[in-house]
Amino acid sequence: MDSKFSPPKPSNIQKIKFNSTRPLHGTVILKEADCPDDISIRQLKEDVETLYNIPAADQVWHHGNTLLSDEQTLKDYNIKHGDHISVQHQHQRYMRNKGPHV
Repeated sequence: MDSKFSPPKPSNIQKIKFNSTRPLHGTVILKEADCPDDISIRQLKEDVETLYNIPAADQVWHHGNTLLSDEQTLKDYNIKHGDHISVQHQHQRYMRNKGPHV
């Protein structure tokens, strides 16, 4: 598998932690990876889909309070070595916001 998490010798590599928060499990690190700063958020979402079977279209990514757009890159968001990206499955967010069934 050719993973975008481990590209061959990119010029600027950032070690990024990808976190997922689940109501019953708290925050867990999905992956800590060396990423080129010119990789798009969409490409990273596709890697998460391949590794964890979470459809890229259902992933919602945040860096701090900023919602990350698929077309932008890590560099566009000034995401640096050691930063964390929060990966949320859209279905989980929908179910949490929906509340209890009546």
